[in-house]
Amino acid sequence: MSCARLSLTACLLLTCLHATPAHALFAPYVRVGFGGNRQMMHAVNDAIAADIGWAAAGGVPVSAHPVSPGYGAAVSAGLWIVPFLRVGATYGRQHTRDDYEYRQTGFLYKNDFTFGMRETGLEAAVRLRSLGGFTFGGTAALSRGRADEAFALENVHGTYYENFTSYRERRTYGAFFGFDRTAPNGVAGFIQAGYQWRAMGSMPGTFQISDNGTNSVVDSQTVPVDFSGWSVRAGCGFDLHR
Repeated sequence: MSCARLSLTACLLLTCLHATPAHALFAPYVRVGFGGNRQMMHAVNDAIAADIGWAAAGGVPVSAHPVSPGYGAAVSAGLWIVPFLRVGATYGRQHTRDDYEYRQTGFLYKNDFTFGMRETGLEAAVRLRSLGGFTFGGTAALSRGRADEAFALENVHGTYYENFTSYRERRTYGAFFGFDRTAPNGVAGFIQAGYQWRAMGSMPGTFQISDNGTNSVVDSQTVPVDFSGWSVRAGCGFDLHR
């Protein structure tokens, strides 16, 4: 390695070390945040539009719209391995629900869609205090996606109900950047944006059907479900300096 490359490496290291006091080595941290995540859900949106379309064509005043962003909380905890690098464990959840309902005397149309995500994984992040606490990093997690549908139709001909529940687990990944600042007393605050890769594919599930009191159970699966998208999160935490 040339002297020039050694000098560049040394400068970068010194810049990072300058950002945090030496006593922050191996110091525990915790972060708690809340945010939202846009979800691609292209195939799901098409399927919902088809489900709602037949009702709209029959005179029910409902119209489909894209799946709403998912919102939820996340917590992470671990150690500052070196003054500018932290590594820890993460846990987070997100949830969204879209309801389509129309009722009048003697008639009910109701179709509710619920999507949820639960993640348990690891994170790593680099923070440069000399740049105002600019932080960037990534996550890897084992995620459990859920997609549910609750359908009800009541009219003069009788009642019909469907409840569909599906799950699937997959490894997911994320990348983020933002600002993370810690006060002298250890209290921290952060804001970050990022992108989550959370394609779950088709998810196996079960229909529970009640048709005028006759019950049945049918195995099925969803169209491809994709929780991927841009996310924003803000929160607070604590750094325990030694």
